[in-house]
Amino acid sequence: MRILMTLVLSAALLGESGNLASAWAEGKGVASALWTCARADPACTGAVETGTELRPPLKRLWTVSGKDYEVKRVPLVGDKAVVTSRVTGGKRFVVVLDRDTGKEKWSHPTTHHPVLSEDGKTVYLLSEGKLFALAIDTGQERWSTPIAERRAALACVSQGIIYQLTPGREEYREVIARREADGKELWRFGHEGEVSYPCIGDSRVYLVTGDGVLHALDTKSRKNLWVNDKLQLRPGGWGVTSACLVYEDGRLLVQEGHYYFHTLIEGHGGGKATTVRLFCIDAANGKEIWRRGSLLLDRSPVVYHGVYYGLSGYNDFLALDVKTGRLLWTTHVGVFDEIYGVVYSCGPMVLANGVLYRVTTVTPFFHSKSQMLAIDAGTGKILWHGPEDPGCESRCTGLSYGDGKFFGSSRALDGIEAYAPDDSQRAH
Repeated sequence: MRILMTLVLSAALLGESGNLASAWAEGKGVASALWTCARADPACTGAVETGTELRPPLKRLWTVSGKDYEVKRVPLVGDKAVVTSRVTGGKRFVVVLDRDTGKEKWSHPTTHHPVLSEDGKTVYLLSEGKLFALAIDTGQERWSTPIAERRAALACVSQGIIYQLTPGREEYREVIARREADGKELWRFGHEGEVSYPCIGDSRVYLVTGDGVLHALDTKSRKNLWVNDKLQLRPGGWGVTSACLVYEDGRLLVQEGHYYFHTLIEGHGGGKATTVRLFCIDAANGKEIWRRGSLLLDRSPVVYHGVYYGLSGYNDFLALDVKTGRLLWTTHVGVFDEIYGVVYSCGPMVLANGVLYRVTTVTPFFHSKSQMLAIDAGTGKILWHGPEDPGCESRCTGLSYGDGKFFGSSRALDGIEAYAPDDSQRAH
């Protein structure tokens, strides 16, 4: 799969919803995301290319369960493999599964969740004070190098550079760039407060520091190309989600962190809810183009061909014109209309052939259930509801995509699931 680093804005996509749907009908684009702000695509759009037609409904292909998988994380999809993690005996392991069957291929101890090379053939992980590069098909070590930072995390890989995060008192406090060929440190950028997950685009690293300032760094030299301290962004920290950044075709979408406990309680208690702002920034100079506010914006949006797709509020999906910030459509997820029910958009979604696939979970008091939805990206119309999964835990924490299949982590099954289009059930 070839990662799309830039996407061309289409006049048809930025028009009325009918034109948006028409443009989608001609495309074969697929956008998928991994967890939170860390995506397979370092620009955080999650966009990849595929020639496979993917239309609802979906059917389950295989399930691997009962092995203590870390179901709060969405699987990574690499070359003929699915990469996840599990905790056994208090120790975390990276686990690589066969993409077609779910059969385990190999595992390796780790201290944090892994990242993949851009071609999907190498797994990078941290273990016992070292950074390892392992072949995804066999687990064979390509190289390893000692690192001094304990409890470090890996963010993404882009253009021959591995981006590492070092922990601070609350979130992360430093970004370290390492050469992908051997793990050698190239540069580091830190802040006395916190730093967000990095977003990579046009040979620049974009991130937000704990003082609410947006930075653009050169990927090779670490030179600070510009800063924007006028936005007064709410940084991440205790009780506050980290800022989320997405780069697409010369524009940077920046969502500030939000107080999720306050938003949850106030939003459903009749009080004044926390306003979360979404900014569109000119990536060349850092100047603001437009901004929008909402009750609760998406932690894992998809941006494709100049359109932002994500969650707004507790029960609504929306599409925004990236160029102008204009609302293209909004859809209420009415299937979860229950008294005091709170709809959570569970992790990243997949955008395939003009259809948004997403797992949503409703959580009334003392009970939860989840369901996969398919939504027309051109109009916002709900095309398909997957089977409901009632129970005390959610069905799936999000979706990733590879080779015509969707993959997710299931809390209900304590494992990993694979889905594909069910042609036998498709309406003709």
